[in-house]
Amino acid sequence: MIKKILYTLLLLFSINSLVAGGTEDLIKRKAKKKKEEAGGFSIKLIPGFFWETAGLEFELPLGGMVSLSLNGHYKYGNADQDKIQFIYGPEAYVENGYRAELAFKFYFGKTAPLGFYAQLQGGYTNIIYFDGTTRPFTVNSNWKEQKLNTPGFIETPQPYEGGLGFGYQLDVSDGVVFNIFAGAQVNFDKANNLFYSFFLTPSIGYKF
Repeated sequence: MIKKILYTLLLLFSINSLVAGGTEDLIKRKAKKKKEEAGGFSIKLIPGFFWETAGLEFELPLGGMVSLSLNGHYKYGNADQDKIQFIYGPEAYVENGYRAELAFKFYFGKTAPLGFYAQLQGGYTNIIYFDGTTRPFTVNSNWKEQKLNTPGFIETPQPYEGGLGFGYQLDVSDGVVFNIFAGAQVNFDKANNLFYSFFLTPSIGYKF
């Protein structure tokens, strides 16, 4: 009789443990899924170290499929003079600079800020690189070709720029997010002639 009672208690304890463990796992899975699906403020690093440039992206979901992003680059060095060995004037790549950009993102999935999206942006910059581009990972129609060890002056373009493009952002693991964006932008030179650029912007960070 005592053995039966003990077996019954052991069985009940085992069932209770299984149910409790399963419920806890279910709660954790639901919480993780909710965190992945829900919009959250994110901060991401934008690398551009070859150009001695680094940036940050701050993204805030506005509700639904839309988010607002504030991006910035800072050019902190002038290693291009050593790498390229051109002779430049005072407005060339050897000076530090910064750029600030405001972007609106529209996500094609259910909720920002994960999945495929379209982006519209406008910005201000005083960065100029040795080839006439104004941001890392860029090619443009204002490309400047210079001969080695000969004078080459690069004019700083007008500071305002605008563009659009498409990107994809995913939750890699527990809030760590990776983003890749491909876009096109327009700038104006000193004579107000339009030139355009194509660029990539990778970034990685954390979604709270």
